Amino acid sequence: MLATTGVIAFLLAASSLAALAIHELLGSGSRMQRAATRSREQRLRQLEARMGVVESSCAQLANDGSASKHLERIQESLYQQDLRLCTLDETVASAVDSIRSLAEQRQSFSEQERNDLTRIKGIGSALEQALNSHGIHSLDQVANLTIDQIESLSEHLGAFASRIERDRWVEQAQTLIGSQTQVE
Repeated sequence: MLATTGVIAFLLAASSLAALAIHELLGSGSRMQRAATRSREQRLRQLEARMGVVESSCAQLANDGSASKHLERIQESLYQQDLRLCTLDETVASAVDSIRSLAEQRQSFSEQERNDLTRIKGIGSALEQALNSHGIHSLDQVANLTIDQIESLSEHLGAFASRIERDRWVEQAQTLIGSQTQVE
Protein backbone atom coordinates (compact mmCIF):
# COMPACT_ATOMS: atom_id res chain seq x y z
CA MET A 1 0.00 0.00 0.00
CA LEU A 2 2.82 2.43 0.84
CA ALA A 3 4.52 1.62 -2.45
CA THR A 4 1.33 2.45 -4.36
CA THR A 5 0.92 5.70 -2.48
CA GLY A 6 4.56 6.48 -3.30
CA VAL A 7 3.89 5.88 -7.02
CA ILE A 8 0.87 8.15 -6.87
CA ALA A 9 2.91 10.84 -5.14
CA PHE A 10 5.61 10.44 -7.81
CA LEU A 11 3.04 10.82 -10.61
CA LEU A 12 1.63 13.90 -8.94
CA ALA A 13 5.09 15.40 -8.71
CA ALA A 14 5.79 14.53 -12.35
CA SER A 15 2.57 16.17 -13.53
CA SER A 16 3.37 19.25 -11.41
CA LEU A 17 6.84 19.45 -12.98
CA ALA A 18 5.31 19.15 -16.45
CA ALA A 19 2.93 21.99 -15.65
CA LEU A 20 5.81 24.13 -14.37
CA ALA A 21 7.79 23.37 -17.54
CA ILE A 22 4.84 24.51 -19.64
CA HIS A 23 4.54 27.64 -17.55
CA GLU A 24 8.24 28.47 -17.92
CA LEU A 25 8.14 27.74 -21.65
CA LEU A 26 5.33 30.17 -22.20
CA GLY A 27 6.80 32.89 -19.97
CA SER A 28 5.06 36.23 -20.19
CA GLY A 29 4.48 36.16 -23.94
CA SER A 30 1.42 36.94 -25.97
CA ARG A 31 -2.20 36.80 -24.83
CA MET A 32 -2.56 33.45 -26.59
CA GLN A 33 0.34 32.03 -24.62
CA ARG A 34 -1.02 33.41 -21.33
CA ALA A 35 -4.46 31.95 -22.06
CA ALA A 36 -2.89 28.57 -22.81
CA THR A 37 -0.93 28.80 -19.57
CA ARG A 38 -4.07 29.63 -17.56
CA SER A 39 -5.88 26.71 -19.16
CA ARG A 40 -3.07 24.33 -18.30
CA GLU A 41 -2.80 25.68 -14.77
CA GLN A 42 -6.54 25.17 -14.31
CA ARG A 43 -6.17 21.61 -15.64
CA LEU A 44 -3.29 21.05 -13.21
CA ARG A 45 -5.44 22.24 -10.29
CA GLN A 46 -8.16 19.83 -11.40
CA LEU A 47 -5.65 16.98 -11.54
CA GLU A 48 -4.32 17.89 -8.10
CA ALA A 49 -7.88 17.87 -6.72
CA ARG A 50 -8.40 14.43 -8.27
CA MET A 51 -5.17 13.29 -6.63
CA GLY A 52 -6.63 14.29 -3.25
CA VAL A 53 -9.73 12.23 -3.98
CA VAL A 54 -7.56 9.33 -5.11
CA GLU A 55 -5.47 9.46 -1.96
CA SER A 56 -8.54 9.47 0.28
CA SER A 57 -10.02 6.61 -1.77
CA CYS A 58 -6.79 4.67 -1.28
CA ALA A 59 -7.04 5.08 2.46
CA GLN A 60 -10.66 3.89 2.44
CA LEU A 61 -9.92 0.93 0.18
CA ALA A 62 -6.98 -0.22 2.26
CA ASN A 63 -9.45 -2.27 4.29
CA ASP A 64 -11.10 -3.70 1.17
CA GLY A 65 -9.77 -6.74 -0.74
CA SER A 66 -10.35 -5.09 -4.13
CA ALA A 67 -8.06 -2.18 -3.27
CA SER A 68 -5.17 -3.36 -5.42
CA LYS A 69 -7.33 -3.58 -8.58
CA HIS A 70 -8.76 -0.17 -7.90
CA LEU A 71 -5.29 1.25 -7.34
CA GLU A 72 -4.09 -0.24 -10.62
CA ARG A 73 -6.95 1.50 -12.45
CA ILE A 74 -6.08 4.76 -10.71
CA GLN A 75 -2.41 4.38 -11.60
CA GLU A 76 -3.29 3.71 -15.23
CA SER A 77 -5.54 6.76 -15.27
CA LEU A 78 -2.77 8.92 -13.82
CA TYR A 79 -0.29 7.53 -16.33
CA GLN A 80 -2.66 8.40 -19.21
CA GLN A 81 -3.13 11.92 -17.85
CA ASP A 82 0.63 12.33 -17.57
CA LEU A 83 0.98 11.25 -21.22
CA ARG A 84 -1.60 13.86 -22.22
CA LEU A 85 0.36 16.55 -20.35
CA CYS A 86 3.54 15.52 -22.17
CA THR A 87 1.70 15.74 -25.50
CA LEU A 88 0.39 19.18 -24.57
CA ASP A 89 3.92 20.25 -23.64
CA GLU A 90 5.21 19.18 -27.07
CA THR A 91 2.30 20.92 -28.81
CA VAL A 92 2.92 24.18 -26.94
CA ALA A 93 6.66 24.01 -27.67
CA SER A 94 5.92 23.51 -31.37
CA ALA A 95 3.46 26.42 -31.39
CA VAL A 96 5.99 28.71 -29.68
CA ASP A 97 8.63 27.76 -32.27
CA SER A 98 6.18 28.52 -35.10
CA ILE A 99 5.32 31.91 -33.60
CA ARG A 100 9.00 32.82 -33.25
CA SER A 101 9.66 31.78 -36.86
CA LEU A 102 6.77 33.92 -38.13
CA ALA A 103 8.00 36.90 -36.11
CA GLU A 104 11.48 36.56 -37.62
CA GLN A 105 10.03 36.33 -41.15
CA ARG A 106 7.89 39.41 -40.54
CA GLN A 107 10.87 41.40 -39.29
CA SER A 108 12.96 40.34 -42.31
CA PHE A 109 10.15 41.36 -44.68
CA SER A 110 9.81 44.74 -42.99
CA GLU A 111 13.54 45.39 -43.40
CA GLN A 112 13.31 44.54 -47.10
CA GLU A 113 10.40 46.96 -47.51
CA ARG A 114 12.38 49.71 -45.76
CA ASN A 115 15.15 49.34 -48.33
CA ASP A 116 12.86 49.48 -51.39
CA LEU A 117 13.10 53.09 -52.54
CA THR A 118 10.82 52.41 -55.53
CA ARG A 119 7.89 52.46 -53.10
CA ILE A 120 8.22 56.27 -53.28
CA LYS A 121 6.20 57.73 -56.15
CA GLY A 122 8.63 59.20 -58.68
CA ILE A 123 11.51 56.82 -57.94
CA GLY A 124 12.00 54.06 -60.48
CA SER A 125 14.81 51.54 -60.70
CA ALA A 126 17.14 54.01 -62.48
CA LEU A 127 16.68 56.68 -59.82
CA GLU A 128 17.01 54.09 -57.07
CA GLN A 129 20.39 53.06 -58.51
CA ALA A 130 21.46 56.69 -58.70
CA LEU A 131 20.45 57.26 -55.08
CA ASN A 132 22.21 54.05 -54.02
CA SER A 133 25.40 55.26 -55.71
CA HIS A 134 25.19 58.37 -53.50
CA GLY A 135 24.76 56.34 -50.31
CA ILE A 136 20.96 56.50 -50.04
CA HIS A 137 19.69 52.93 -49.57
CA SER A 138 16.64 53.11 -47.28
CA LEU A 139 13.38 54.92 -46.69
CA ASP A 140 14.78 56.03 -43.33
CA GLN A 141 17.58 57.90 -45.10
CA VAL A 142 15.19 59.59 -47.55
CA ALA A 143 12.81 60.52 -44.70
CA ASN A 144 15.67 62.23 -42.86
CA LEU A 145 17.24 64.16 -45.77
CA THR A 146 18.25 67.70 -44.83
CA ILE A 147 17.93 70.70 -47.14
CA ASP A 148 21.68 70.62 -47.78
CA GLN A 149 21.57 66.93 -48.66
CA ILE A 150 18.60 67.50 -51.01
CA GLU A 151 20.50 70.28 -52.80
CA SER A 152 23.61 68.10 -53.09
CA LEU A 153 21.61 65.16 -54.45
CA SER A 154 19.76 67.45 -56.89
CA GLU A 155 23.09 68.52 -58.37
CA HIS A 156 24.05 64.88 -58.98
CA LEU A 157 20.68 63.76 -60.35
CA GLY A 158 20.78 66.07 -63.37
CA ALA A 159 17.45 65.84 -65.25
CA PHE A 160 15.77 64.32 -62.19
CA ALA A 161 16.91 67.12 -59.84
CA SER A 162 13.48 68.68 -59.31
CA ARG A 163 11.83 65.32 -58.52
CA ILE A 164 12.91 65.27 -54.86
CA GLU A 165 10.85 68.34 -53.96
CA ARG A 166 8.18 68.08 -56.67
CA ASP A 167 7.23 64.49 -55.76
CA ARG A 168 7.75 65.17 -52.04
CA TRP A 169 10.05 62.18 -51.48
CA VAL A 170 10.85 63.11 -47.87
CA GLU A 171 7.16 63.30 -46.91
CA GLN A 172 6.35 60.08 -48.79
CA ALA A 173 9.17 58.23 -47.05
CA GLN A 174 8.04 59.51 -43.65
CA THR A 175 4.49 58.35 -44.39
CA LEU A 176 5.67 54.93 -45.53
CA ILE A 177 7.86 54.49 -42.45
CA GLY A 178 5.02 55.62 -40.20
CA SER A 179 2.59 53.09 -41.69
CA GLN A 180 5.18 50.30 -41.27
CA THR A 181 5.77 51.26 -37.66
CA GLN A 182 2.04 51.07 -36.92
CA VAL A 183 1.79 47.60 -38.53
CA GLU A 184 4.82 46.31 -36.64
